[in-house]
Amino acid sequence: ESSTTSRLILAKIALNMFVEHPIIGVGWNNFVDVMEQYDEFGASKSFRYPAHNMYLLVMAETGLIGIISYLALIYGIYKLHKNTIKRAGDVSVNNASAAALVSIIAILITGIQGWSFRADSIQAIIWINFGIICALNDRAKRYV
Repeated sequence: ESSTTSRLILAKIALNMFVEHPIIGVGWNNFVDVMEQYDEFGASKSFRYPAHNMYLLVMAETGLIGIISYLALIYGIYKLHKNTIKRAGDVSVNNASAAALVSIIAILITGIQGWSFRADSIQAIIWINFGIICALNDRAKRYV
């Protein structure tokens, strides 16, 4: 089977999990442990990987509460970036904040079908860029 087929099967499993547990999901990091119960194709016997779509994985494991919280966090970081741009008198602060935001956006776009959100390196990049935007916002406060 192709990579695309595998990804689509994992996406279907994630959707099945979400439909069964829409509010709180199946539990953080439980996708692989319970995927057999939601696998209509039998692929989980030989292909035990989490969904390669960060949004579906977060929805399956944490439900509406988790995905709404995650999207709210991303929106909050975006608003913080906009505040930084408004306040900062230093072009380098604006550029650094914009670069961090572009990095986050690139990960959010490629996370639709590119890789598993479980990858520590991906999460580290997101959290480091969140931290950069927060720190730059704090620095921009000094310019006001």
